[in-house]
Formats: sequence, C-alpha cells, structure tokens
Amino acid sequence: MKQTVIILLILLSVPFLRAQNEVVIVKEDPRIATLIQSHIEHNKTAPYAGFRINIFSESGNSSRKKATEAAATFAEKFPNIACYMRFEAPNFKVNIGDFRTRLEAAQTLEFIQNSYPQAFIAKDFINVQALLGITLEPETDTLPLLEAYPIIEP
Repeated sequence: MKQTVIILLILLSVPFLRAQNEVVIVKEDPRIATLIQSHIEHNKTAPYAGFRINIFSESGNSSRKKATEAAATFAEKFPNIACYMRFEAPNFKVNIGDFRTRLEAAQTLEFIQNSYPQAFIAKDFINVQALLGITLEPETDTLPLLEAYPIIEP
C-alpha cells in the first residue's frame, strides 16, 4: 500500500518537474553599470593583501647602505624574484616576492633558506600586476584577458 502511494505521488509530480522555456528580461538602473566600472577602476590600483619574505631588517646609522647592499646581493643571486626595499621607522627592510598564499611564500623561503637563514614570511600588500605579468594597454587602459595564471618558479 505504501509503495502504491509513493508511486502514485511520483507519477503525479512528474508534470511539475519539467523545465520551463521562459525568457527573463532584467531591467536595471543605469547607475549599476557606473558603479561596476568604478569598482573595476579602483581594483586596478588597489593593494592586494598577500605575503612577502623578509630577508633584511635593521636600524641604525648605516642601515640604508646595508639594506641597499642586501637588495643588490639578493637581486644578483636570484634575478627572477622581485626585491623591494622600504623604510618603516626606524627600520630599513628588504622584502622579496609577491605571494598570494603563505604556501607559495613557504616554498620560496625553503628555496632561499641556505643563503638567508634569518628570512621569514611576513604579511604585506603585494603587486598583483607584476605577479601575473599584467601590463595595462595604453590605448585601452584595460586589463588583457588571461588564459591561465602563469607558473612562477623560484
């Protein structure tokens, strides 16, 4: 009896389960398109939170010179990894790489660990355009389409 009722319910509900072939017309406020475009423009230059590896941090009278030397030495040893020097009072710091995840940073840290045993991973804002190899096209000022993310090897 239960099986008959279940089969009967299934058979009666089949007509309601078929797909509907209807066209949906969306009427949107024109300000939405303007808002989306301003969001895209903002994201072209907005900082992106990620990770970098700190290889040098020092304060003192000759810290700028030492930081410059550390950055030059690193760039000579590892020319394929981006190197950034900056001043965060009272320290001059040299950070390397632009990593979206801590795992990516850890792989590079392992790669350079023999040369820089004091290096550590730090949260930072990264340069996404350089990371993905994107350059803005001057005539259109739009981002080119990407087939896939490039593989960056340390």
